Amino acid sequence: MNLPPELWCYIAQYIPLATLKGLYAVNQTLYRLAMNERSRLFKLDKIDHLLVHKLERLREPEVAQRVQSIHVVPFVIEKWIETARALDAPRLSPSLAVQLKFFLHAVTGLRAGFLRDETDMSAQITEGFASAIPGLVNVRKFYLQWDSNCHDSPPHTERVWESLFHNLHELRIAVTPQNVVAMFPLQATLPYLQILQVRIDCRDSLRHIATSLSLLSCFVNLFQSTLESLDVECYPAQDLSSFYGCLGSFSHLSSVGLDVSKLTDSFDIHILLQCAMFLQRQSNTLQHLSLSTSSQPDRLVAGNLQVNLSNVTLPRLRSLSVADDLIAFSWMQSFDFLKKHACSLMTLTINGPLAPWELPPLLDALHHQNQLFSLTNLSIAIHQLNSNVLDQISKTMCRLERLSLKIREVSCDSAPAIVPWQFFPQSSVSAEHPFVHELRLNESLKEWNLIDITIKRRSCCGELMLWGLMALCAECIPSISSFLGNGDMLVPNPPNERPQGPDGTAVCTKLRCLYGADAWR
Repeated sequence: MNLPPELWCYIAQYIPLATLKGLYAVNQTLYRLAMNERSRLFKLDKIDHLLVHKLERLREPEVAQRVQSIHVVPFVIEKWIETARALDAPRLSPSLAVQLKFFLHAVTGLRAGFLRDETDMSAQITEGFASAIPGLVNVRKFYLQWDSNCHDSPPHTERVWESLFHNLHELRIAVTPQNVVAMFPLQATLPYLQILQVRIDCRDSLRHIATSLSLLSCFVNLFQSTLESLDVECYPAQDLSSFYGCLGSFSHLSSVGLDVSKLTDSFDIHILLQCAMFLQRQSNTLQHLSLSTSSQPDRLVAGNLQVNLSNVTLPRLRSLSVADDLIAFSWMQSFDFLKKHACSLMTLTINGPLAPWELPPLLDALHHQNQLFSLTNLSIAIHQLNSNVLDQISKTMCRLERLSLKIREVSCDSAPAIVPWQFFPQSSVSAEHPFVHELRLNESLKEWNLIDITIKRRSCCGELMLWGLMALCAECIPSISSFLGNGDMLVPNPPNERPQGPDGTAVCTKLRCLYGADAWR
């Protein structure tokens, strides 16, 4: 069809990315859009023939200019370097040896004879990769995972800061405390930085953590006029109050992720006050707040998580994500905060299972009988799903549009609880489970105006989407027209895929993976 390029670009906005990548032969406009989509993300997180091809093509300026996002995990290089050093070992297959030679040649430009050299191969490989950096002039997102798994120094940090970050909008980095100095130079020029996420891996050493946090706060303060999202976390959890206490007021900061695990370990009110004051300084702009806990369950005792943010007022808060431990151990303070912000809050996510007695007061705090309360998206986890749970939500949250439930079992009064499989209530057993009958008899659900629903559960090594339960809810709640926020009720093929790691291998560590098979049928 002879349509103008502007119209093809408009049409392409409604084409799924996976489909768009295959339309390169239709015309020049779709060819350009498809190639842009294929080259948009460069990931160095596994070694395969596709990566070799991408590295070779990065030498072409036209291809390099299409790259907008880079994801680098140097530990992958180190792991393969160890394999390269073992090339002479009889146990190494010939195909793997050939693949390694192609990879090393693509990255370093050196011949296969390089593998016999005793020089530092790791340094030469990273040098070869760094040589492509100046050509990546349109990179907007950069992710580097340089944590305790990596033993070498951060690769070519100065060249990265000088060449790559003049157009950077999003920076996500995982580092160790000793690498913070190299990762965050105080004179860095990032005029457009909007999103900053930092994970500090403290598992090996805490010696430099205080200095690292001080330096990091200076770095973050450089972007008071541009930063829109900030998320800083230490693993294991550390006291970040001094870091937040050093931060000023940001003109456009709308999203903050806060780990509250260490806020009250020492019962020092000054620690909590520093974090509360930081949030209050952003009250004119803050719209999305995430409060998480990363401590181990045996350390989360009631006395250690009395986190009180009830004195913080965020009039523009639209989205709140809260750890279930925080609600359980700071009960009154959490509900004071919720009630204060119920008029502006549109999305609430509770990360972790709620006890049965915790759900009613949570719903009461956000009850839609108050016409000013505007919550439309709710995501919670409960151990057992039954007709009464959906009945409570439908009656108290009548204006809810999207509901996400993470469950373990379905239950009813007349039968034992069961773990559902992905297409429950379909079953090889002829008798219908009583839960289905109870749900279909619930008349209040038919009057509910819910639009989208997601129901899932944990299964062995990953999350399992419960398509059968979602279809049952759509039958009982006629207004539902979408699953998983997709805008439709189509079930993909396959319905659920076994989780895989970055290298394409299974993530399950069990002798026999039960993903999707640990259920009643």
